[in-house]
Order: sequence, then structure tokens, then C-alpha cells
Amino acid sequence: MGVAGLLVVEISSVLVLGPLAGVVIDRFSRKGVLVAADIGRALLALSLLWPRGAWNGYIVADNLAAFGTFFNPAVQAVIPALSTEDLRLAATIAVAGNASYT
Repeated sequence: MGVAGLLVVEISSVLVLGPLAGVVIDRFSRKGVLVAADIGRALLALSLLWPRGAWNGYIVADNLAAFGTFFNPAVQAVIPALSTEDLRLAATIAVAGNASYT
């Protein structure tokens, strides 16, 4: 299955959860969504310290993509509240550049 299977798993998770993530981010506290998604991603990353097999990598990758589906839009939605009009472009660029590493 390899890399292609991993990409299918990640993309399918994002496609299924994308519409739900928008609703959750709009209805609930963005700070709460950010914290919950980040804690979930941290716990998943820690689970890689004790791998059970190749399937563990697929499950972790799927769930990391799922939590990222909630985290990344929530960060974008918080930018206007945390920055001034003059610094909004710079803040958006900084977040987008950082998102490529998560």
C-alpha cells in the first residue's frame, strides 16, 4: 500500500471531516477547538514511540489529518481577533508558513 495508501487515508479523512470542522469551529469556542485538536495531535505523535506495526502509522496519519482539519481552519479564524489590520497580512503569512510544517 505504501505512500499512495497513506495519502488516500489522509485525504479521505479531510474530505469527510472538512464540512463538519467548519460547523464545529463556528459553533464552539475556537480556543477550545485549538486546544483539543493540539492535545489530540500530541497524544497521537506520542503513540509513535511505541509502534505496533505498519497499520499503526496509517491510523496515526489518518487521525493527525483529522485533527489538522479542525486545527488549521481554527487558527485562520483566530487571526483577525489577534492582529491589527496593519499586521493581518504578515500574521496570515506566518501562520501559513508554519502550517506547512505541521
